[in-house]
Amino acid sequence: MADDGCEESSARHHPLEDLAAEPGLDGYRPFHIARALTFRELGKLEHARAAFRRALDCPGNDAESDYIETQIRDLLS
Repeated sequence: MADDGCEESSARHHPLEDLAAEPGLDGYRPFHIARALTFRELGKLEHARAAFRRALDCPGNDAESDYIETQIRDLLS
């Protein structure tokens, strides 16, 4: 299989980071939750924690906040 450099590139920068800079998504809590879950699945736990924390900064409801706080606690344990 040809090496197209994607693996090396993804180790340095993930495309989700580009999307996070989009003004329409930056303040959208569900986007940051999805981002965090994706990073967790990829094993990028520091990125996942940061995305969950960013989600907490966005407007949302108490149930979402409780879920996010639980996810952060689970990542820290």
